[in-house]
Amino acid sequence: MPDEITKISITETEIGNRLKVVWEGTDGEFDPYFIDRTIMTDVAAELRLLLAKLVKQGRDQGFPQSGEILHEIARKGYDLYTGLFTDARGGADPLEVRDWLESSQRKRRVEFRVFGPVHIPWGLLFQRKPAAETPAPGATNISLYTDFWAFRYSVTTVYFRLSAMALSQAWPADAFKVLSVRNKEAFDAALEKLDETDRDLLARFDGNSAMILYSSKELLEKWEQIREKVGLLYFYCHANETMLSLSGDSLSLTDFKLRLSRSRSKTPCLVFLNGCSTAIGDPKGGFLEATGAPGYVGFIGTETKVPTVFALRFGLAFLYLFLCKGMRLVDAMDKLREDHWPLSLVYGPYCPATLQVAPSETFQIGCFPSGNFCQGELGKGQL
Repeated sequence: MPDEITKISITETEIGNRLKVVWEGTDGEFDPYFIDRTIMTDVAAELRLLLAKLVKQGRDQGFPQSGEILHEIARKGYDLYTGLFTDARGGADPLEVRDWLESSQRKRRVEFRVFGPVHIPWGLLFQRKPAAETPAPGATNISLYTDFWAFRYSVTTVYFRLSAMALSQAWPADAFKVLSVRNKEAFDAALEKLDETDRDLLARFDGNSAMILYSSKELLEKWEQIREKVGLLYFYCHANETMLSLSGDSLSLTDFKLRLSRSRSKTPCLVFLNGCSTAIGDPKGGFLEATGAPGYVGFIGTETKVPTVFALRFGLAFLYLFLCKGMRLVDAMDKLREDHWPLSLVYGPYCPATLQVAPSETFQIGCFPSGNFCQGELGKGQL
């Protein structure tokens, strides 16, 4: 993965429902231009509906016949790409930026910096107009879809407050702990579907966790005494755009902002929100802003509903790559996207690309099974 970074700032404006777009990179800088916010949010909503359709088909029939849905997702991703370069009047000509990007031969990754509650799945921009004809249902090969920006540019998204918090060095493993917060009923049901290797690896992670909690009441009661130890706050639970549903109670977005403060913490914390639709947010805000508060370095979230077993295995695979293998976050996500295609499209990194935990014997706890999780048990339920 290249370290050549192109940053794209997306800022709310008060005039005409426009978003201000600023590109910045070592090989090209352009004057700001403006795009239509309604176009972007409407297309994003349609994309997420198509992802939900993909999830349902995978649960009901498997993914070998998902070519038509993937083609629709790519077409809608191209609409999102087109919207990024559609002039909403004022500023520079966005087509000049598009022509520069499409003609560039340099390898790069892209980081979106978002100012305000703008919740767009930027990794699903598709940089090529798909063919007009509908493909065969079995046309699901990942090589047909490498123009998604998640693959082409290893896209990450950060809330603007994180710009000064990006880590230049890896977290020391001895100062890094995982705090797992679970919906016990959903977790236990999914756990029954894991094979022995998965269950053993999960047990080893649990043995090295700071704590395992099952309700927001427990979390809020214990937070002050453990928050300094936590480098990864990992939720596995039912969820929606602004709520995490645990065992017997829920944690609202407001509770997260007010009661999980880390403003005086010396240890930056990544959040993994492994539940349904946690990246979507709403016009008033979402977990993007909540995990952009002081002490946090963003989150990994989902663009639609996710099956319970797939979500548990995907999260476990992330822990293995990030902690056991010591991979940079963006490299871990790149591998997960490729290995667990196509359902990996549901997950997005809303955090700095270079986050990393230094290798340590603490996390040398076995190996992870190979294979595509989309080809195994997904789970009939959803988070």
